[in-house]
Amino acid sequence: MSRLATAFTPAALGPMTLKNRFIKTATYEGMDIERCPSRCLVRHHRELAAGGVGMTTVAYGAVSPDGRTFKDQMWLRPDAVPSLRALTSAVHDAGAKCSIQLVHCGGFSKNKELERRRPMGPSAGINVYGLMSGMAFVDAMREADIQSVVEDFGRAAEVARDAGFDAVEVHLGHGYLLSQFLSPASNRRKDAYGGDIHGRMAFPLAVCGRVLDVVGEKLAVLVKLNISDGFKGGLTIEDAAVAAQLLEAAGVHAAVLTGGFVSRAPFYLMRGGRPLREMMAVEPSWLQKIALGLFGPVIVKRYPFEELFFLTQARQIRA
Repeated sequence: MSRLATAFTPAALGPMTLKNRFIKTATYEGMDIERCPSRCLVRHHRELAAGGVGMTTVAYGAVSPDGRTFKDQMWLRPDAVPSLRALTSAVHDAGAKCSIQLVHCGGFSKNKELERRRPMGPSAGINVYGLMSGMAFVDAMREADIQSVVEDFGRAAEVARDAGFDAVEVHLGHGYLLSQFLSPASNRRKDAYGGDIHGRMAFPLAVCGRVLDVVGEKLAVLVKLNISDGFKGGLTIEDAAVAAQLLEAAGVHAAVLTGGFVSRAPFYLMRGGRPLREMMAVEPSWLQKIALGLFGPVIVKRYPFEELFFLTQARQIRA
């Protein structure tokens, strides 16, 4: 059978079976309302399912109120289950499986509804994303904070299970919290959660272990894993390969490979043009609009488009 023909055949993924090998990966839709899925989001994923994918992935399900990058994002909690179930039911009725990302933004936040005074990350530093919102600094997480977030991921996985999802995707990429721990550029810790790749993976592995404990026999557990952060001093392909091995050994069912660090190399994962005008048009803050107009062409690096631009690195990880 040719590879193309194989793509249309069923495949096992953890405890479930997909009708084919096509998975719509998570891309933030911007269709949440009152921190829950809107009818537009339900329709969006229903249409993807009707189009024939084996599974579609809902983007950015924050695991706690402080896990949101801004206040309007979806937050996975028990009272969101009815609207989440409406989404999964619509996808199932259209013949596909449904996954959802479990995410915490860490220090990359402009959410002014934080329960804490400042956003937290692996190490203290500057919050580039929140500068124009008056949230310039990031506090370093204590061990108790790390353990608390591990439990947040577990509770969010329970919500996803109760809402009828077939899979969850733990986000270890793009410069969000777990990616911040993976990257030597943002993780300067001297304790068991820093140092070499094994130390920097301790927190992500604890999160994945907790999620697997909660749903691993009923739902597939995937990770979205950076191949590279896309800048000097960030996560390398060599460390990403070790991370993938550790995740496989922990029981994670699949890795969705990606790259880029939103606060440092945002367009490393989207090659080609930079839609700066479109970004300015939808930005609600006038300060952010001005900053994009003045500094966007300099700060937001452009990467030339090429077909299948992560394929070579993905083959290294697979090997």
